[in-house]
Parts: sequence; structure tokens; C-alpha cells
Amino acid sequence: MPKFAVIGLGRFGKKLAEYLVERGAEVLAIDRKKDRVEKVKNKVRNAVILDSTNADSLKSIGVNEMDVIIVGVGENFEASVLTVALAKKLGVKHIIAKASTDLQGEILGLVGADEVVYPEDTEAERLARVLMEPHVIDHIQITGDQSLVRIVAPAKFIDRSIVDLKLRNKYGVTVLEILRNVQDSEEVITAPAPDFVLQTGDTLVVIGKEDKIKKFRKICAE
Repeated sequence: MPKFAVIGLGRFGKKLAEYLVERGAEVLAIDRKKDRVEKVKNKVRNAVILDSTNADSLKSIGVNEMDVIIVGVGENFEASVLTVALAKKLGVKHIIAKASTDLQGEILGLVGADEVVYPEDTEAERLARVLMEPHVIDHIQITGDQSLVRIVAPAKFIDRSIVDLKLRNKYGVTVLEILRNVQDSEEVITAPAPDFVLQTGDTLVVIGKEDKIKKFRKICAE
């Protein structure tokens, strides 16, 4: 089970922590404000009232043991910068930081952030999906009940044909395209034939009802 620390439980951090838990992650939620911690403590594995600009405090709760930490401190950019720098010094494997401007993003990158995000209303959900389902490249809701997803073919699909996988009958999705890397360029196979055999690195573009797409994503992640 992947382990995440979410530092800063404002609107973005709170939503991100909740979305990660919904997808099966172990989440450590951190904020210096008691009321924010209280709001998420029953939804995450562990919630801590803590000043993330204190190196000893961060080390004491095992932040360096997390797979990823997300620094979502919004109201105090200086605290965000210091938190990222301390996390890097403690040896955190991967640090994602929230920024409001390009300049903030540059500064966070300079002090150790591996990735910078610029949140909008849907960014927390998108980031949670990317973290928990890295094989999902894109998920677009076309109508109220129909979606399209681009997803890397899982190992269990490799060397098997479209007809053999029974994607439509078994999973309720239709393959629109296959994207395949050929000599440093991308080849697009539109409406692949039933006997088309998948290779390692192929990307499937499939369409189906939203509930079917969600189940298909879970199958691909197993």
C-alpha cells in the first residue's frame, strides 16, 4: 500500500487526502491548525498537529519513510519553501509542492520539489488519480455517463489479442485506438482489428460508460 504525507490541510490538502484514502492509500495528514486536523482525523490513517518547518518534528513522525509527500501549505509561502527544503534534507523520495504562480513554482523546484502543481477545483482529484494510478494517462468524461480513458496496457494484456481479451464483452469498453512507440515516433492504430496483438508499452484509448471505465481502470491496476 503506497504511503503519502499531505502537509497543509486547506481546501486542496483536505480534498487530496480524502481522494487518496478513497483509492486505497495510507495517508498521514499534517497541519499546524487543530481545527483542520480535526476535520480529517476520522478519514485518514493518521492526522497530526505539527509545525512542518521544524526538522525534528518532521523526522519524529517518519516523513522520510513516506513514498511521496505533498506540500499544500497555501497561506504561508515561506513555510512551504522551508518544508520542502527540510523534507529534501531528510531524504524524502518524492516531493510534490503546491504553487500559486510560476515564480513560486521555480523557487519550490530550486529548494527540492520534484514536481509542482498549480491547483484548481479539480486538481486534488486529478493528482490523487495520477499518484494512485500512474498507468492512467488521461480520463475524460464525455457525457454524464460515458467516459474515455487513455491507459497503458497492463502486463497481463501483453502478447494477447483484442478478441482474446474480450474487452467489450468482459469489461464493457470499446478500443478506439492503440498508441505504439515505433523508433522514437508514435504510431496510431485506429479501430484495431480483433486479431491485433498488444505489445509492452502500448497505450489503449477506450470508451465506455463511466462505471465500466472505473472498473476497467481497477482491473488494469491489479
